[in-house]
Amino acid sequence: MKRPLFASCAILALSFAAALPAAAEEREIDASARQALTLTVYQNNIALVRDLRRLELAAGENRFAVGAVSESLRPETLSLTSEAGGLTLIEQSYERATLTHQALLQAAVGGPVLLIREDPETGEETVVEATLLSLASGPILRVGDRIEISPPGRIAFAELPEGLRAETALLVTLESGSEQTAEVAFSYLTGGLGWQADYVAEVDDATGTMDLTGYVTLTNGSGADYEMAGLRLVAGEVNVESGSPQPRMQAMAMAESAGMAKDMAAPPQSASDRYLYTIERPVTLKQGETKQLALLSAEDQPVERVYRFDNLVQLGGRGYETGPVNAALLLRFENDAAASLGMPLPAGTVRVYEGMDGSSFFAGEDRIAHTPEGQDVELRVGSAFDVTAEARTTDYDRLSDKTFEAAQEMVLKNAKDVPVTVEVSGYLPLEWKILEESHPHEEVNASQVLWRVEIPAGGETELAYRVRISHN
Repeated sequence: MKRPLFASCAILALSFAAALPAAAEEREIDASARQALTLTVYQNNIALVRDLRRLELAAGENRFAVGAVSESLRPETLSLTSEAGGLTLIEQSYERATLTHQALLQAAVGGPVLLIREDPETGEETVVEATLLSLASGPILRVGDRIEISPPGRIAFAELPEGLRAETALLVTLESGSEQTAEVAFSYLTGGLGWQADYVAEVDDATGTMDLTGYVTLTNGSGADYEMAGLRLVAGEVNVESGSPQPRMQAMAMAESAGMAKDMAAPPQSASDRYLYTIERPVTLKQGETKQLALLSAEDQPVERVYRFDNLVQLGGRGYETGPVNAALLLRFENDAAASLGMPLPAGTVRVYEGMDGSSFFAGEDRIAHTPEGQDVELRVGSAFDVTAEARTTDYDRLSDKTFEAAQEMVLKNAKDVPVTVEVSGYLPLEWKILEESHPHEEVNASQVLWRVEIPAGGETELAYRVRISHN
């Protein structure tokens, strides 16, 4: 059983009552001690890192500087667990890399440095011992029995001054009841890691089908490299309160609910009202890298081409005209297992390509929201060049302060050499009732009405209706 490591109150209390033993020497723990690494990445630029390291522990107090960790780590979310017994966490902290040109010089003030000079004729270098006295207005050094201001040459150091770190590290002090080798898991939330879904849809007009491929686009701006990491992707955002450890606890609960998948893109698992996608193959993600991985693939997915007018229904005064306007071009398909998909689709951008004369061209793109299984998907990819419409209000009668009637006529035109069916969608205010119409309508919801009208090839069709609107 994995044990969380907590600071012992008794030990801490005794440390104030008795003299402390000599502090243990700090040991560097780099990525070579890593046994396993798992990233659970969310879509709002946050990730849960679980980094398992092997530690060689002496009996008593052990101090470690654990390197190769994220520079965007949130310290308040750090937790340690281990299956080893007899371990107590005394102290943990997080220290960012502090080694800079100026910090190195500042830390060396008052101490010995090396001054390297080059003979301009022979190129031979000589090394002179010196003392760095000050950095005011430039380096001031004692060289032998002289004080030199900004002397020629370059300053070098025999060793790194105390208190400076070349890389960000977790500083951990553990108490071990015996000499042992233990695997300790460091878990924390970090910013700078995120993912999004991107899709490619290749549409075949002749068969009315499409091939849909989904990709994961990973980005790493966390300041760390992740080598051969197990990867889990969470579709759906989690609430993050700055400085609060609660999001980490939610993320941990979700990440532990599913094991590694057997397939490269395993079926997603429901977890905490979100979906967890597991990538089987280990992933290496370098700092600053953007990487794409295959997520899903569906072939011969039935797809319907839809022509829609959304803004023709206008209840202005008599003579009010709209258009001419082009129909919106949409592609509609069902996210259903019977239709070759049937899995939760993470939010992302779908780029549509259509075939023509043996090649393909870009037809448009649209963004889909998180789409559960069984729900229809609509992609608005552009406008139809050959399908147009005009509308005008033919009558407007105010029957009372709260009721009026309006009538509209629409001329729907199709310049294509095949007949098309168009959708005319509109929103009507408050209480409404269709009194007359040339084509039957559908009531989508309490405020939305929809007509489906067929237009012959190279022809036109008129849609007319009369509606009564009432205000309570």
